[in-house]
Amino acid sequence: MTPLMKKLQDVGVEKPDDLKFVQPEDFITLLKPIQKLMSACEQGKQPEASDRREMIRTIMSKIISTPDTQVGRNEIRMIAGKIVAKYPKSFADRINGETVGDGTITLLQQLENRRENESRKNTHKNFKRKAKADEVVSSVKDLDSYGCIKGRWEGEMVGADTEEIQEETRQALLKEYKESPDNWNQKNIDRWMEATFPLQRKDINSSELTVAAVLERWPFLVEQRWFSQHFQLLTGKDVEANTWASKAERLYAYLKSKASQQLEDTMNAIKDEMELTKNKMPITDHLPTMLAAYFGEKEATLICKYQDETRKRTPKEIEDELVLTPCIVIGGERQIQLAVDGKLMKSKIGITSLAKATKMLFEAFYVFSVSYPTSSTNTLDFIQRYVIGINPCSTKFPRGKQGKCASVPLRVIKLANELALFESDWCL
Repeated sequence: MTPLMKKLQDVGVEKPDDLKFVQPEDFITLLKPIQKLMSACEQGKQPEASDRREMIRTIMSKIISTPDTQVGRNEIRMIAGKIVAKYPKSFADRINGETVGDGTITLLQQLENRRENESRKNTHKNFKRKAKADEVVSSVKDLDSYGCIKGRWEGEMVGADTEEIQEETRQALLKEYKESPDNWNQKNIDRWMEATFPLQRKDINSSELTVAAVLERWPFLVEQRWFSQHFQLLTGKDVEANTWASKAERLYAYLKSKASQQLEDTMNAIKDEMELTKNKMPITDHLPTMLAAYFGEKEATLICKYQDETRKRTPKEIEDELVLTPCIVIGGERQIQLAVDGKLMKSKIGITSLAKATKMLFEAFYVFSVSYPTSSTNTLDFIQRYVIGINPCSTKFPRGKQGKCASVPLRVIKLANELALFESDWCL
């Protein structure tokens, strides 16, 4: 049965006379996304989120694929403005039915996010780390150029089980995950997750599986304990909570002396939160916020906040606005979540603090082999080198025109040198 005939049957058409009762809206789902969007715009209605995303993808793909075309923020703003001017009712910003903006800025941001995502897709394959087999990390020679244990990115481990045995173990993990977290045998899970690390890496590196598909096959990777275990097996690094806290406090002590309005506002906000909570946890929680303020980078690329809105957004509404790179989501139906590839990682246990979420956020760039977004590269590179302690010869910043790995950002080196003078154990 063709889609058209099935649709006619679904809306109750049994004989030719019934066709006079059929409405155009009955066939809207059979139209292509752009046709559906245009139909909604012509009627002064807001298009569905999926159709809007398709429009944005189509526009930016066309621009990027056009040879010798240089499109900056002003040109993208002009495109957004023309779309909003032609269909003001369809693209206006609304909250609870009330118009709160014409929608130009919102559309501009979505177009810019798409441009960054399209550019990232073209460089993603360059960041697949290839390494030779090696068993133990004993020196810098045992690390590849991105700071992973040699061979681990590809899942190489000495004495690993056969893939058939690993698949049987994966099935046992799926069965265990169906249980309540209170009934999980953590020692067994620890052992099973380590034993299946090679198969996990194979799935993660597969071009046929999305991140969502990988997490469906390996649901324990959604939980912080085993996500961090995977990162530790990959890099040989594990940052204790007290190490993260102590370095955040030293950074806070140093940055308080810096003269910058954005930095001063951030420091004052952290100070106010400390006075309210009667502890220093806000310093640890806001480590990336401090760094983003110092470097003048976009915190919103790493942390998306929805908790102050008048209504809670659904997970689907949040995902419609997320970038592809890993980010922390605060608010919504769960207080703190990690998102990767534009999808929320739905944990059974949950993430109990912003500091733990930040640690998982950084780990996600390595676990899923994602290059740092250009708008946050200094912040993440500083965390990588001077908090986590991964100091390869290159950075995860996108490569240059000649394909060479980008060097360590100069501003990261400058901050490290300044901290070395401020307190000796922050030296390079």
